[in-house]
Amino acid sequence: MWRPATYEERRRFHGIEGRFRLSLTDEAGGVILVASTGEVGGIVRRVHARVVLASPLLGAALHAAGLVQLGNPPGATVIVPYGDSVADRRWAHLSTAHGVWFESVAVSLNAPGMPHDLAAGPADPPGSLRDATAAAWPQPARLVMAPGALITLGQTALATVQPLRAAGVNLDGEVRTLRGPLPPPEVDREYYQGLAAANLSNAAVNQAAGAAHRDDRLERKQESLYSPAEFARVLAYLRRTPEAVLRGTVYVRGGVALSDGDRVRITGGTLVTDGTVHVVHGGTLEIVHDMATRSLAGLLVLEPGAVVVSHGGRLRVHGLVYAGRTFDAGAEATVDSVGAVLGADPRISIRNHGARVVIRYDPAVMGTPGLRVAPDSPVVAWVTTWEERP
Repeated sequence: MWRPATYEERRRFHGIEGRFRLSLTDEAGGVILVASTGEVGGIVRRVHARVVLASPLLGAALHAAGLVQLGNPPGATVIVPYGDSVADRRWAHLSTAHGVWFESVAVSLNAPGMPHDLAAGPADPPGSLRDATAAAWPQPARLVMAPGALITLGQTALATVQPLRAAGVNLDGEVRTLRGPLPPPEVDREYYQGLAAANLSNAAVNQAAGAAHRDDRLERKQESLYSPAEFARVLAYLRRTPEAVLRGTVYVRGGVALSDGDRVRITGGTLVTDGTVHVVHGGTLEIVHDMATRSLAGLLVLEPGAVVVSHGGRLRVHGLVYAGRTFDAGAEATVDSVGAVLGADPRISIRNHGARVVIRYDPAVMGTPGLRVAPDSPVVAWVTTWEERP
């Protein structure tokens, strides 16, 4: 896409000549620095804004590049706005390229009064219950579907959502249509590998894990870019040291499996993997942000990996959850997401068959760096930071 590096314009305001100058500079992760200088009557104002050109698909709390499959109770899906962050924004609860498959009218989607033990999000003070209580009264779920996508009940394709609404499924009566089947954004592997290679905040954990396993290379490792064997040793150390945490961007060149009471907590960063992430049999994965790191991705599982949370596993993530294949939640699992969830599999992208899934949509995911939008796709310009300069 062509654009000028600079632009300047002069205008007169009530007889006084004024001018402004724009410059655009590309930064890492697809971020564009826009510097604006305006001058009129001897008064100069300078503004710097960092802008991300985001996929409009991130305007949905849950997006499926293929099909969404929603199973029967005890599975339940609740999608609500994150506090007041979407008060003046047009967003959707769920968007899909191929459609939504309701296994029966007993599917629980935005059912009022569902109890969920939710933790505070990145913009809330610790212990805040403001957003946890908001989930008790979710609004009817708004659907956005690509042309040709189907709503299916059991084995029957429905022409409208009215039979589901009549049966008590909490759906909005209007189904919006995308202009076309937009491709999901791609993750820039090299960008995130670079962040992990520059992240030295986990050196102490590496040293302790390496010493415990007599792995000299891991013991000397400073960065946070791991082979599967190295990260398995880090997990073994975290299992014995539950108070330890990882920080910043962590990249694993393989999959990650947490079970049997494993608990991994990452603060102020992102977990990126080249393989499937399993959180099962009582395992816990927490990736939490604060206001300063709010727009960072949370969990990025690159193709051909999937996200699988099942059999009592718990997933708590701030920021975008991206599954290169399927996001699969089942069998007594718990998912607490403040951000958005995107499944990129062209067949079944999102599946809930027995989990409690709560997504509190945070539009800050529009500012997620390191996502490539297809050249022919429409974009949304999202300002991540805005500051006055002297």
